[in-house]
Amino acid sequence: MKKLVPAVNSCVEECHKASVLLMLIVFHAMAISTTTSEPAISLPGCPDKCGNVSIPYPFGIGAGCSATSLSSYFTITCNDTFQPPRPMVRDLLSETEVIDISLERGEVRVYGPVSNICFSSNTTIPENHTTGFTLEGTPFVPSTTRNRFMAIGCHTLGIIGGYMHSNSNLYVAGCYSYCQSINSTSNGAPCTGMGCCETTIIPDLKDFAAILVMNQSAVWEFNPCFYAMLVEAGWYSFRQQDLVGHLRFVNGRASRGVPVIHDWAIRNGSCPEGKKVPKDYACVSSNSKCVQASNSQGYLCKCSEGYEGNPYLPEGCQDIDECKLRKEDPKYKELYPCRHGMCQNIPGGYLCKCGVGKRQDGTNYGCQPVLNYVELVVAGLSVSAIVVMALICFLVMKLQRRKYRKEKEEYFKQNGGLRLFDEMRSRQVDTILILTEREIKKATENYSDDRVLGCGGHGMVYRGTLDGDKEVAIKKSKVIDDDCREEFVNEIIILSQINHRNIVRLLGCCLEVDVPMLVYEFVSNGTLSEFLHGNDHRTPIPLDLRLNIATQSAEALAYIHSSTSRTILHGDVKSLNILLDDEYNAKVADFGASALKSMDRNDFIMFIQGTLGYLDPETFVSHHLTDKSDTYSFGVVLLEIMTRKKALYNDNLNGNEALSHIFPLMFHQKRHCDMLDFDMIDDKVMVVLQKLAELAMHCLNPRGDDRPTMKEVAERLQMLRRLHMQLVSKSSPTRVSCSYEGSSMSIPSDPMKYQSMETAKLPAILAVAAAAAAPIAGEASSGLPRCHGDVRRRTSSADIDECEMRKLDPKYEELYPCRKGVCQNTPGSYLCKCKKGKKSDGTGYGCQPADSPDYRMVVGLSVSAIVVTAMTCLLIMQLQRRMHKKEKNAYFKQNGGLRLYDEMRSRQVDTIRILTEREIKRATENYNEDRVLGSGGHGMVYRGTLDDNKEVAIKKSRVINDDCREEFVNEIIILSQINHRNIVRLLGCCLDVDVPMLVYEFAHNGTLSEFLHGTDHRSPIPLDLRLKIATQAAEALAYLHSSTSRTILHGDVKSANILMDDQYNAKVADFGASTLKSMDESEFILFVQGTMGYLDPESFTSHQLTERSDVYSFGVVLLELLTRKKALYTNDFNKNESLSYRFLSMFRQNKHQAMLDPEIVDGSNVVAIEKLTKVAVQCMSPRGDDRPTMKEVAERLQMLRRLQMQATCDGENDCNIHDNFGGSPSVTLHFDEMTDSSIETSNLILSE
Repeated sequence: MKKLVPAVNSCVEECHKASVLLMLIVFHAMAISTTTSEPAISLPGCPDKCGNVSIPYPFGIGAGCSATSLSSYFTITCNDTFQPPRPMVRDLLSETEVIDISLERGEVRVYGPVSNICFSSNTTIPENHTTGFTLEGTPFVPSTTRNRFMAIGCHTLGIIGGYMHSNSNLYVAGCYSYCQSINSTSNGAPCTGMGCCETTIIPDLKDFAAILVMNQSAVWEFNPCFYAMLVEAGWYSFRQQDLVGHLRFVNGRASRGVPVIHDWAIRNGSCPEGKKVPKDYACVSSNSKCVQASNSQGYLCKCSEGYEGNPYLPEGCQDIDECKLRKEDPKYKELYPCRHGMCQNIPGGYLCKCGVGKRQDGTNYGCQPVLNYVELVVAGLSVSAIVVMALICFLVMKLQRRKYRKEKEEYFKQNGGLRLFDEMRSRQVDTILILTEREIKKATENYSDDRVLGCGGHGMVYRGTLDGDKEVAIKKSKVIDDDCREEFVNEIIILSQINHRNIVRLLGCCLEVDVPMLVYEFVSNGTLSEFLHGNDHRTPIPLDLRLNIATQSAEALAYIHSSTSRTILHGDVKSLNILLDDEYNAKVADFGASALKSMDRNDFIMFIQGTLGYLDPETFVSHHLTDKSDTYSFGVVLLEIMTRKKALYNDNLNGNEALSHIFPLMFHQKRHCDMLDFDMIDDKVMVVLQKLAELAMHCLNPRGDDRPTMKEVAERLQMLRRLHMQLVSKSSPTRVSCSYEGSSMSIPSDPMKYQSMETAKLPAILAVAAAAAAPIAGEASSGLPRCHGDVRRRTSSADIDECEMRKLDPKYEELYPCRKGVCQNTPGSYLCKCKKGKKSDGTGYGCQPADSPDYRMVVGLSVSAIVVTAMTCLLIMQLQRRMHKKEKNAYFKQNGGLRLYDEMRSRQVDTIRILTEREIKRATENYNEDRVLGSGGHGMVYRGTLDDNKEVAIKKSRVINDDCREEFVNEIIILSQINHRNIVRLLGCCLDVDVPMLVYEFAHNGTLSEFLHGTDHRSPIPLDLRLKIATQAAEALAYLHSSTSRTILHGDVKSANILMDDQYNAKVADFGASTLKSMDESEFILFVQGTMGYLDPESFTSHQLTERSDVYSFGVVLLELLTRKKALYTNDFNKNESLSYRFLSMFRQNKHQAMLDPEIVDGSNVVAIEKLTKVAVQCMSPRGDDRPTMKEVAERLQMLRRLQMQATCDGENDCNIHDNFGGSPSVTLHFDEMTDSSIETSNLILSE
């Protein structure tokens, strides 16, 4: 056992030695690996230090280790006579000890000499030592920013003098120091002239000397020596002991010299501007850059950002591993921050990557949660709102699409699509296509205006291109009634089977729209109207070509009238609806289905459609459309072919005329040859022209029964063609031809071709945008408080004041962090409090803004958007208000408001008010539909209440031309002076609107139309009251026609425009200014306005409105009073009839008594009724000249009233009637011109 113990001890000792040896080996290896990993600063094999000073290349110890090719002064001598050795660098005169060399800043720090002068008496100079540097030819230049020239002493003037590289002139600068005694100075005081002074130096000094300019001294007793030197800024601090003693400063604090900093650079070159690098370029390391020297000429080399090392050595700049440095030393965490992120080194820098749920904090050197709580709520609500809105939009689009599809199916069904498919399956219809709305839109480029070929009486015609590049004409019809849709399908089936060379063929239809569309073949050579009246080139057209076009057109119309299985009426025959193909063959278009239903002879039509100048006057009066209506219109086309004048044309006196009115007048006067086209007049063919004129006149016969059928017209035209050919053959045996455009041909060629419009493409834009993002919440890191103090060594612990330590030493700021906060010490720890507007960053040791930059940006942008939107809306409202006001002023001015005011001031107009649009809107409750009294031929009438509670009738007229506004003001001035008891009085007007409005007095008892035809209570109306109303209305119209200073035509006389007051006195309304201009007898009107059933047929034909037009309309009103039937009424067979047409027909047959109102037919009234009937019939005479004037009508009605009153007096034997109705006071009725005569009339008045 005793032997074992020493053995064990020996073994333990050996193991301990081995472990220690192993640890030393490992530590040495680690030290070697650490050393070798650092970048080299000198050439391989060259020492990189001299003593404690590093010597980086291009500096080097010895000529072989320095960049002597750049400058020999980069060679450093290592003086090893000192311990540790001292590096020395030489200038032109001597060697200087090197303190430090910096590659980064391009500086070398050396010890510099001190100039001094010492006095042993007031004037004696025992010592004067002047020093300096000579740096010419060296890479060194004294640093301007890092050095100062200083002088030490009392009553001392120090001067630095020298020369610059760039200037040969002497440079001199200096400073002066003054002090009376030692006590007048203080240690540590700045060198501002009390004991010491300093000044800066200029750049680019190549040599200099520090000089003391002194030859005597008054302070030698306490300050024997003075000093001057170039020294590193901040190195010297004043001490009183530097003033006393002999050379105490030099021998003490500056025993080795004073530190001076020289800027060094590669002086014999500059940074290359291009890609070409000179051979002696010093920046040889990759990842290095060249920097121009700041002091004197030359350049420096530096490692690129993120690299460190020696840029003057190949591969001398090495990447800095910032992440590794952060791990090794906490101080680098502030230098290379990566807060709450993962550091990843990359060449030349590092990345601070953020984990899941985090994002960059905006600095690229830190991470933060993707969204804070508030932002998460805002983002969640925003995303939810976007999703909900997207779903709603998607749902609405889905519903709209379904509704649209259902609507298309409904249209297809109601337009007869199902029946048409059945017909196609049964082979009855196999020649037409059923197209979709999309195909139609594609063919017409979405109904582009550039595709419009023209518009007819029933719709618009577009030029289209189907998928097979086939050109077609597409007719988009106007709105039709549901009753017509069955007829429409029947018409398509019939028209699809039509096969005639002179009829434009129906190719297809579109049924899935509200109003069906038709597709026809496209005829490329334009219309007959363009051929006859085109302004581009008016070339002669031979008679045979005209006859050929007329014959072919007549044959086509005859075919659809008599040869089809069902008669089809065109309804809109005109030169615009006759097309010409390449060979100038006629093709009739826009018929049959384009009118959307065919008409039987007995069908009544409420509204006459077609084109003015071609419409049949008999159809206009009778409201019956027959095949003879097409004959009349074709007669106008024949006149166009013969005269080459339009249906409505300008004559030689620049007046407007209707061709169908003027030509018959000239024909009856045998002067019609003057209207024929001069180009076709020839003695050889005058017989043909006369026959053709007679045929046209036959077609234009006023009575339809006297007109030929189209089949007869076609046969006569064929005969005229043969006659023309025979006449031409007799005069010339050769083939009939004509000289056309300089060449002989039978049919005109290219110059007459139809010029189609260019196609313009309409771009389609599809914009689809949707975006959504789901935020991912990140986790916030938290920190734990740390304990301080060594509990193993102390039995009691003292609190560490971390906040005070942070102030004393910056290194504690990282140890006890409180980033951007206020540190507050607490027992055992500290708090990092955040100021107002900031909050904890989640670690407990830092603060950040209360709102993240993104949140502030979102809030800021939102508020800014709201403010900008509000400001924009306010600005737009202001601009709109200003524009509206300006617009009102413009309307007021153009509507004659200024002139009207002048008239009012001159007392010519003092009975009307000028109201504003606001007053009008307030009076009518913003044009409320419940306020509508009715609509006339020229606008809408509202019942209004003014501010003074006065009830008025407000007329809102339709759009007028600018030419009419002057007439409108004149009319207001005239009407304001009208004073007639049977005319509704004009009270005021509104001029600050586009179309002026008029304000009339309000008649409480409604209109004559309601009084006669009202369905509420059909009370008997005595004849004397009817005569009274007729007489008063006639007197009012006579007054307008003949008693005013200027003739005023009503233009829309009807029972709806005769109002009744409380006593059933008639008041004529809606005249004069309601038409916005008065008409002279000779004035031509392009569009006849008024109400169907009352319009004068002569005005319709001649397009001239005269006072006799009002007489005709008043005649219809008289018929209403006699028959108590409407102007357009339903007969006993439930058929529609025109009162004027039917009554005149019955009158000619002496059967009109059957149409009279039975309530007034009495033996005592027979004479008065018969005479009243003759007055009405005479008022409706076809020729205006045969009608009486309104004054004559009024006189005759007055006579009839007297006759009726006399008959009543004879029957009653007393002309004064006293009666008491239901306990009412006794009413006495006197028979005079303005008083009701019968008991029935008084009963009617009292019952109201």
